[in-house]
Amino acid sequence: MGPLQKVVQAIHDQDSKAGLQLWHAGRKGSLPQETTVSASGLPHRERATHALSIEEIHNLVLAFNEAAKRASHGVERPIVCTDFR
Repeated sequence: MGPLQKVVQAIHDQDSKAGLQLWHAGRKGSLPQETTVSASGLPHRERATHALSIEEIHNLVLAFNEAAKRASHGVERPIVCTDFR
């Protein structure tokens, strides 16, 4: 049993439901080696950002979908909701 499965099982053992939150930092991201992206391209704290193109937004949506699938892979009890931010 993997770590996520253990957590989900413990949640279900308490008659509760498990949810998953996937977060994108957007223009407020702070990894120095990465280009900060946003929907608008507006700077954040004087740091330049790259405005996402329609294709990049589409690829980001696909990446979040794949991340949700990977997170729940092998989890026997359901994760009943996923929150994307």
